Amino acid sequence: MIELAPSPSKKSILDAARKLFVKYGYAGLSMRELAEECGLAKATIYHYFQDKQEILLNVIENDMAAMRGSMIAAAAQEDDCIGKLRAVISTHYAMMRERHDFIINNIREIQGLEPQLQDLKRKHIAAYQCPIAKIIEDGIDQGLFRPLNVKMTVASLFGMINSLVFHQHLNGECEVNEDFIEHTLALFLRGVVNKGVVDKTEN
Repeated sequence: MIELAPSPSKKSILDAARKLFVKYGYAGLSMRELAEECGLAKATIYHYFQDKQEILLNVIENDMAAMRGSMIAAAAQEDDCIGKLRAVISTHYAMMRERHDFIINNIREIQGLEPQLQDLKRKHIAAYQCPIAKIIEDGIDQGLFRPLNVKMTVASLFGMINSLVFHQHLNGECEVNEDFIEHTLALFLRGVVNKGVVDKTEN
């Protein structure tokens, strides 16, 4: 299915809403201030969106599509699977850092939207993970990676990145840390156990 880009007016609403969600949270967003921020009449906003809930869901969906597009573009710049994984990790890590305040500021205030969020996740998760799964599958086909459960492997990689973002947030670190990126890649590819130890346990 081809995803159509939002109209300029709709995009301006979503961009302004995202900014205000970060600043005030879900509960603090007012339609009047949103209209002022995006330079459109409230009637125009209601032409595109039924209410604030629909706006938030569209902002989240828009973010997911943007992150997926950025990861695909970053991976396309690399020739080999390891380079592609590094690019994906770096891009996802940077974008999660950028979006952390938006997520934290709103996740505590969206009680009642859980079913819609789950539907949104189910709708996009496969498409979001597909580019990374393709890298893993190519690596397996090339003999670079051992055969494994690709779906669980991709989920594990995202879990590692998201945990590091949370760790940085707790420690007040705001910059993208290249050491974390290389650490994640090395841990993902080689684990923590020496190869000799693994060989002994398998014999």
